[in-house]
Amino acid sequence: MLYLVPVLIISAVICYDDLKNGFIRNKYLLAILLIFLIKFSFGYQSFLNSSFLYHMLFASFIGIFLYSIDLWSAADGKFFMVLSLFIPFRIPDFYTPLDFLINSAVPLFFAYMILVFVKSKWKEIKGAFKFAFDPYKIFLITTVYLGAAWFLVLPLSYLGIPVNIFTFIIILFIIIEFINKFLSFNIEILFVVLAILRIILDFRNVYTAGFLAQLAMIVLLFLFFRYFVLRLGFKINTRKIKIKDLKPGMDLAEGIRKGRGKKITYEKIPLFQATFYDFLLQKKEKFIHSKELTEEDIKKIRKIRKDLPFDSILVHQPMPFAVFLFVGFLLTLLFETNFIHAISNL
Repeated sequence: MLYLVPVLIISAVICYDDLKNGFIRNKYLLAILLIFLIKFSFGYQSFLNSSFLYHMLFASFIGIFLYSIDLWSAADGKFFMVLSLFIPFRIPDFYTPLDFLINSAVPLFFAYMILVFVKSKWKEIKGAFKFAFDPYKIFLITTVYLGAAWFLVLPLSYLGIPVNIFTFIIILFIIIEFINKFLSFNIEILFVVLAILRIILDFRNVYTAGFLAQLAMIVLLFLFFRYFVLRLGFKINTRKIKIKDLKPGMDLAEGIRKGRGKKITYEKIPLFQATFYDFLLQKKEKFIHSKELTEEDIKKIRKIRKDLPFDSILVHQPMPFAVFLFVGFLLTLLFETNFIHAISNL
């Protein structure tokens, strides 16, 4: 277990760097990887089995997939993968990386929730509540949970992976972000079809009081975290920056587009993707830049800087995922499963 000491020290340094500078240095990730290779060289026999291979393939899939749908940065994904090398894998099971993800995500949700409540005004809280719990969103998330989420969770159950409320919420988050990034408005029809199909195939379970109570709880929790909390957090997670100070790689929270009139003017609109409809409207907007700024985008914006009716714009502040990945790593080492499952079995 001595090899964990330098891993924990380097991970703590990564957390400090992420909080202070907003990024993770590759040299620290390589150092953790080197520690694993040293460990491997002294006990490689224990890693020569299919369970470890599946374990790391699953961890890599999670890291890459969450990066591809913009839930975290490439560095966060790499940090998740190298820490997964040190999580005890279970034979014949290989789903410990999912426990690691749950142990990281749940503390993140609650810390974020407390932060937005502390920093929000009562009027903003009421507005966010009204925004989050409208009939359209309730219907949409209910159909996603009934159909798409169930068909994704079903294989996990067959693999013996424990499925709980937070597992469902994380899967719902992933489905929504995946659709926002890759699919079109017609996907809502597919959701309804999948929901109907699930009701037909699983009617014995669906028409029970226990299932309906679980459905209501998961939908309400998801609406609360995905729309209510994130709506409040939009102001907290953004900051104004002068146009002249924009740099490549910055993630804009507002988009610059040409005005609607005949005269060439420019305006900015918030990039808060709260609903599928909002997302699709924003995809149709002809912004003069990409969401994550490139050198070319900077040149375009600076070229029209004199014509802009504003001199600053909102950018997203980087979320220090490294801190919560470190917390999740410690919880996974301590419980050797997700802490919710461990506590519920006490």
